[in-house]
Amino acid sequence: MKKLFFVSALFLLGTVFAQSQDREVYVAAMQAGIEKIGTCQSPVDFLNVINQFERIGNVNQDEWLPDYWAAYSYAMASYYLPDVAAKDQYLQKAEDLVAGIKQGKANDELLVLEAFLAQSRMNVDPQNRFATYGSKANLLLEQALEINPENPRIYNLKGRSIFYTPEQFGGGKVAARPLLELALAKYGAFNLASAIHPSWGEDYTQDLYRQCETNN
Repeated sequence: MKKLFFVSALFLLGTVFAQSQDREVYVAAMQAGIEKIGTCQSPVDFLNVINQFERIGNVNQDEWLPDYWAAYSYAMASYYLPDVAAKDQYLQKAEDLVAGIKQGKANDELLVLEAFLAQSRMNVDPQNRFATYGSKANLLLEQALEINPENPRIYNLKGRSIFYTPEQFGGGKVAARPLLELALAKYGAFNLASAIHPSWGEDYTQDLYRQCETNN
């Protein structure tokens, strides 16, 4: 009986150790992919990162972050594409990934990412899409705000939206500065759930805020 108990204990310890090793491999692979996003300079670069996240997701199907970062990468890649159809195609891929994640969970980070995708759709053709996608982005950000008012990416997207809105419509640098300043304060106080959770936006917020300062 003691021998059986000892063998069972060894098996359990071995399983736990293997799971721990698998987790370390997963986190390391995710960190490598996230770091690569910051070095991407073309759609091809982003596609390579997206493929990496997809491979990670195929092995770790219970994890939502591989699809999250793949969707974010599709959105970022869309800004490097030359034509409307290609941009929309990439953004549709991103929206499909987010929709798949939301079947299992809903949180503020997913709502913020959806808002970013809506803003990206609007930026493809601002004149014709502002009413539809601008309103959608604002609604999603308000929903995210109700869940977690400490999320800095909410204020990042609100600030950048106002920054690029013409002054005659209530936008511009003067109007955007308080929100961008608030976003930076939120980034400074924000505690990441892990090294691979959503962390984007601070550098861009700093850049926009500097532009506001130099024009006041």
